[in-house]
Formats: sequence, structure tokens, C-alpha cells
Amino acid sequence: MECENTFCIYWADEECTLKTIALDDRGCCQECLYIRLTDHELEQYRDKTIRYYDRKYDHWE
Repeated sequence: MECENTFCIYWADEECTLKTIALDDRGCCQECLYIRLTDHELEQYRDKTIRYYDRKYDHWE
């Protein structure tokens, strides 16, 4: 089944690796489990991402 949530542990190659899932009343997957990142890892990825966009769009302040 197609999936766009790359932060779910069940995601691989744009698909859910589970055989079946259940959706809540908003249409969100109830089985979704997010990858755990420490605060330090999250800060590193944020910094890396903002540096990428700063270089790509040098007009940003």
C-alpha cells in the first residue's frame, strides 16, 4: 500500500510494509510509529536542513 510518511518505522520505498492497517476518523493510520530522534539529533538535522536551504535560496535571511 502506498505511503508518504517517511518518518514511520513501517515505511520503505514509498510503501507501508504492514499487510493491513486501520484508519482513524481523520483518515490517519493508527499503526504509525514514528522514528525516535534525540533532541540533539533533531537539532543537527534542522541545522543541516536550514544550511541547505540557505545555500539554495541565498536571498533568505
